[in-house]
Amino acid sequence: TPPPTTPPTPTQEDLIHQHQQAQQTNHTTGPREAARLMAELAADRARILGPDHPDTLHSRHQHAWNLEHAGECVEAARLFAEVAADRARALGADHPDTLRSRYSHAWNLAAAGERVEAARLFAEVAADRARALGADHPDTLRSRYRHAWNLGQAGEHAEAARLLAEVAADRARVLGADDPETLRSRSGHAQNLEKAGERAEAARLFAELAADRARVLGADHPDTLWSRHSHAWNLGQAGEG
Repeated sequence: TPPPTTPPTPTQEDLIHQHQQAQQTNHTTGPREAARLMAELAADRARILGPDHPDTLHSRHQHAWNLEHAGECVEAARLFAEVAADRARALGADHPDTLRSRYSHAWNLAAAGERVEAARLFAEVAADRARALGADHPDTLRSRYRHAWNLGQAGEHAEAARLLAEVAADRARVLGADDPETLRSRSGHAQNLEKAGERAEAARLFAELAADRARVLGADHPDTLWSRHSHAWNLGQAGEG
């Protein structure tokens, strides 16, 4: 009998097709199956292109990203940490892809309930993004927001409120006062003041936020209605209801 033949090595075109198929699967079948396909693609790219090739590292990042969206945050965090380390070695510590994987690592730790460690990692990413991308880069501001928000989730409400006020001011200056990220930062500031016991000030900020959200998003938008509710609730807690 003739010896068994080995399957042909996928071409670069085949690998691109696999990548497109995995992306499409996320929309049609769901992220869990897309994660499986991305893991297979990452293995093929590592074998053909090399483990440190940017496309291999990208497929590994996308594998973890799909696991994240399938709700597998603990495993996604582990994989993002590994990709971040390999990207730092292969591409450089300040490469945007390295910083992106580090951010995703921290995000998934937060989603898994590891708020203190997530806050620490977000602070490091924010500092490195400020140095590599600039203090006003949206990714830097996003990392600062996540650092502050996770501090609040870890119970550090006064410090979180202080940092979120700074992020809100910087986002208003860079992105505009009506940008959704600016409004979200103002909401986080007010929420953490509320949890720190500053009910009267929180009520004042929620009233301002409700008015701005009504103007920008509409009076019936859920965020507007939630801000109005928070305003009224904090007034009551402050003894003014």
